[in-house]
Amino acid sequence: MKSYKLIEIFNYVKNNEKITLKEISEKFNISQRNIRYEIEKMNEYLLQNNYEKIEIEKGILKSNIWNEVIKLLEEEETYALSSEERKYSLILKTLLEREINQKKLSEELDVSLTTIKSHLKEVKTFLESYNIQLIIKPKKGLELIGEEESIRGALLKVINIIIRGNSKYLKEKIRENILEKISDNGIKRFINYCQKLMGIIVSDEAYHIISNYIKISLYM
Repeated sequence: MKSYKLIEIFNYVKNNEKITLKEISEKFNISQRNIRYEIEKMNEYLLQNNYEKIEIEKGILKSNIWNEVIKLLEEEETYALSSEERKYSLILKTLLEREINQKKLSEELDVSLTTIKSHLKEVKTFLESYNIQLIIKPKKGLELIGEEESIRGALLKVINIIIRGNSKYLKEKIRENILEKISDNGIKRFINYCQKLMGIIVSDEAYHIISNYIKISLYM
């Protein structure tokens, strides 16, 4: 959801303190689930910056700092993802989660369903190069089908592309979802032991590729 839409909602709530989520949903034509999702994201930001979070009590939004929240949103520069960032974000999400829903993706990336469908054509082309398919799963969305080794190989490729690229957004995604969840210390000792055992020294680039593949394997 764009910042201006949240500003509009929060200004309305500030002036109508007992308004419910249901009423907000109906007035702004936004699902209650989506509103809750945006509140969760906003609360993460507020807590990181030492502000009190927005509460939801019996379906009513409550805050003592609406003015500060609105000011933060007004000062925020909305970061629009490039087409390339959206594509690799979708590939990454598909490989990690194995099941995706186009409507949810549209809401998360704040783009139209038409845009998501266009990107999914690119995603499918990439996956097919690894003999992986996205098939329709009735009433749920799309499901990833392929050999585990192929899925890991595709994920390794995407991670290496992202690491070599300039997108802070994508790098943060792989850091949060994979890299920071697995300790580097044990992997480093293991690779060093293998190098010593085999009597070889791998390049820095090869080291990072091996390290990332081990992290992917452990994550999976």
